Amino acid sequence: MTDIPKVLYPNQPLVEVVFELRFPGEMAVECDRHIFWEKVRADYSAIFVPTAEPNRPLALRPYRFERADKTAGISIAINSFALYVRQYEGYIAFRREFLKLLQLFTETFHVEKVNRAGWRYINIIPYVRENGVIPLDRFLNLGVKVPTSIPENFSNLTLLFESKTDRGTVTTRLQSMTRQDSGQEALLLDFDFGCEGDSLQFAEVPHCMEVAHECTSGLFEAFITEEYRTYLKGDVL
Repeated sequence: MTDIPKVLYPNQPLVEVVFELRFPGEMAVECDRHIFWEKVRADYSAIFVPTAEPNRPLALRPYRFERADKTAGISIAINSFALYVRQYEGYIAFRREFLKLLQLFTETFHVEKVNRAGWRYINIIPYVRENGVIPLDRFLNLGVKVPTSIPENFSNLTLLFESKTDRGTVTTRLQSMTRQDSGQEALLLDFDFGCEGDSLQFAEVPHCMEVAHECTSGLFEAFITEEYRTYLKGDVL
């Protein structure tokens, strides 16, 4: 596997990174959410309240506290807590901010057990069609085998697969899409790695974060082609 880069690519395709903890429902989170917000509102001043969805209790829908510039936010519900960033400045900065917020969270609510610690790594890779098809080989080492009667010249693509590792479960989603903001066609490459178990403790969260980041970053490096990696480093593709 290619070594994980120590610095961010200048042309990175990341649009969002999320680290989320899920835990048994705790009523104090619902009742004392305002206490936590007072501790973070200097940095996360904007509030977004949840909307009702059919067949989903409103209490399980998170409140979001965002930075004024919308570059990052906190998601908090009766059974979950997460940090998400839209301008990723690297793992070290992300980890530092999450652990700072986690300390405030545990001081406020005293939640003891974690059901899942999950890292999400969402990439959008723009492309221009070649002869009407997606030039997949320019960007990704996909390695999907289809029957010889089916051409591998894909005009649209949707793949979802879940894999077990000795350290957790990773779900990979690859999908062709059109960006709503620009109309640009792109590939969505979404990794979701989770450490799960009924006996996870908050003390184990930093290690879970390390494992999840290592796995998802390594997967991205294994997926991309050398041609695309050259572009990410700042050269013309």
